[in-house]
Amino acid sequence: MRNLTSKQRGITFLGFLIVMGVIALVVFLALRLYPVYYEKYQVVNALKGAANQPNAESMPKSELRRLFLRNLTATTNIDRFNKSNINQYLQVKSPKKNEPKKLVLVYEIRSPFFQDIELVMNFNQEVPIGKSRSGGE
Repeated sequence: MRNLTSKQRGITFLGFLIVMGVIALVVFLALRLYPVYYEKYQVVNALKGAANQPNAESMPKSELRRLFLRNLTATTNIDRFNKSNINQYLQVKSPKKNEPKKLVLVYEIRSPFFQDIELVMNFNQEVPIGKSRSGGE
C-alpha cells in the first residue's frame, strides 16, 4: 500500500507553468483575432445588404459601391473603406454565361500582435447580386 502512494505524483511546478503559458498564449491570440473577425462579419453583412437591394442587378457599379458604404457606415464604425478608396477594394464581377453578377470585396487587415509582430489576414468575399440568388455563406 505504501508503495502505491509514493509513486503517485501530480504535475510539477515547471509543468504547471508551461501549461499555463500555453493557455495564456492561446487566450492572447484569441483576444487579438476576435476584433478582426468581428469586423469581417460586419463588412460581409454590409456587402450582402448592398447585394440584396431591390433592382441591384440593374444598378451601376458606382451605385452598388455607394450602397455598400452606406450600409457599412450606418451600422458600424469601420473607417477602412471610404469614397476615395472603395474602387480598389470593391469590384463588380461581370457574369459569365448563366451566372449572376457578383460583388467582390478583397482587402487585408494588419493587426498588432506583440511589439513588432503583426497578424496579417487577407479576406476575399464574393456575394451574388440579387435577392433570389443570394444564399447563406
